[in-house]
Formats: sequence, structure tokens, C-alpha cells
Amino acid sequence: MQIVPTARRLAARAALAGCLAGAVSHWAAAQAPPEACHAAWKDLEAAARARDLEAAKDANRKLQTGRGCNPLRLDAKSAMLDLHRQDDRRLEKAGAAPAQRLATLKAALVQYGRKDDWEVRLTIAGLEQQLADAGGNSGAFADVSVAYYDVLKAVEEAPPSRRPPPAELERIGMLAYQYQARSPTLVKTRGLYSREVRQIFVARTPVPLQFLYDQDKLTELGEAEAERMAKVLKEENNPRIHLVGHTDPKGSHAYNKDLSLRRAEAVRKFLTDRGYPPQQITIEGRGKDDAEIFMRKIVDADRIPEPDIHQILRRVEIVWKK
Repeated sequence: MQIVPTARRLAARAALAGCLAGAVSHWAAAQAPPEACHAAWKDLEAAARARDLEAAKDANRKLQTGRGCNPLRLDAKSAMLDLHRQDDRRLEKAGAAPAQRLATLKAALVQYGRKDDWEVRLTIAGLEQQLADAGGNSGAFADVSVAYYDVLKAVEEAPPSRRPPPAELERIGMLAYQYQARSPTLVKTRGLYSREVRQIFVARTPVPLQFLYDQDKLTELGEAEAERMAKVLKEENNPRIHLVGHTDPKGSHAYNKDLSLRRAEAVRKFLTDRGYPPQQITIEGRGKDDAEIFMRKIVDADRIPEPDIHQILRRVEIVWKK
């Protein structure tokens, strides 16, 4: 091995240190946005104050494409989404059609949104609901339900300090469930029983499993929902659960107790037939005992037709056991 004399080693280290210092200085300069980026940011701030959406779009375009503007790009996107929310409030006051507002906000969310932007998603869900209710279009209820579930998923991504209060979370979750229960088609979402939503929402999860009238046999739609529930539970390693059957208020207490227990048993059998450990499931039938309590949780129940209310009340709840 060649031994480098001490003086030569020290000189080499000094030269290396000088190169590193130069590299760090060059890197730091590269991270600092150039003057053009700062100018574009000031233009964006001025446009935001003036609520000039077109000018803001132009300034944001410069920030998104400008060389060295990367540190400002995420903040610029957030500012643009907030501007669109302000513009939506202006459109609402001006009496703009919900369909117009919905299309604009959806486009803004795609272009500027993040996973935790639950506020704009909540506005979108409300517009989806407004359109479905105004047209009496039950075929759109699945879209409404998915929109509210998307709000809950976005809330889960947000830091605790930015999340809505528990009462608002419960309202959003109830809207997601009740439109799912009323939908004539399968709602393409993991639902409230997914771990992500459950961690911020509930330990007692209503599942809209539809049965044939006056029977403990699942409908085709009910089986599809049960299949998805089984898949989600399997992904969570088949946790200990307690299934509670409920019915609508029609009929006697005794009859509904028996029917709800048979339906809970049917769901347990459905799960165990697909490999769920039987010892991990207990069941109970509550019939219509809790109908009045659950009714108080339904959002705008006075505007919902009675058959739909009964559909919302007919459910099997999952109680998550530790």
C-alpha cells in the first residue's frame, strides 16, 4: 500500500473540503427559488387578494413550469384550490346551477387537490346529494355515497388538528351509509367497515345488507355487499366481531327479534362458509328495539320517503371486539 506523506494528505483533504463546500453552496443556491419564482408568487398573492382567478391561474402556471420554483409549487396548488372554493361560494350566492359548480370543483380537485383536502370533497358530496335529491334519481345515490366516503378517507389523511369535530364526522358517515342503504346498485367503496375510516369514525358499523322481504336470505345486491365485507375483514386478519341484526318498525317485537337474529346468523354463516373462524363471531338480534335511537341519527329524515327510511333501518351492525 502506498503511504501518502502527511503534508500531501492534508493538502488533499483541504482540496476535498473546498470542493464539498462549493457543492453545498451550489446545492443551497439551487434550492432557493430564483427571483422570477418570487415574482410569480407575489403575482399569485395579489391575484388571490383580488379574487382574480384568471390572473391566479397565469401566476400558478409560471410557478409550476418555472425552473427552480419547486419549493413553491405545492403551496401554489393549495392556494389555487382555496381560490376555487372561494369562487364556488361566489357562484352559489349568484344562484349558479349545482351541476356547473360540481363540474368546476371536481376539475379543480383533480388539478390542485391533495389526499387530505376533505373540505372541498365535502362541498362536492353536498352538490352530488343536491342533484340526486332534486331529480329524485335513486340511480345517483351510489355516487352520493361514494362522495361522502371519499370525504372520510380524506379526513383520515389530514392531521388531527385539521379534522372536523366528532359530530360532523358522524353526520358525514351517516350520509355515506344512508345513501348506500338506499342505492339500488352496489356502491363501489370499502365502506365504513374499512380500518382507515373506522379509526376516525365508529366502533359500531352499520352495513346495508339487503334481504328478501320477510326472509333471512340475502338479495343479489346483499350478497355482493357481503362478499366485499368478507374480503375487507379477511384483509384485516378476520378480527373478533359481534353481529347485531336490526329490522324496520313494522310487525311485532317478538317477530322482529326472531327475524333479526336469523339474519345475523345468515351473515355469520356467509362469512364462515368463506373461511372466517367461527369462534371469532358472535351474534345478536335486536329487531326493532333500537329503531327510534337510530332514526335520530338519520340526516334529514323528514325529507326521506318512509320505504327508504325502513331500508336504512334494516341493517346488520358490526361491533368490533378487542
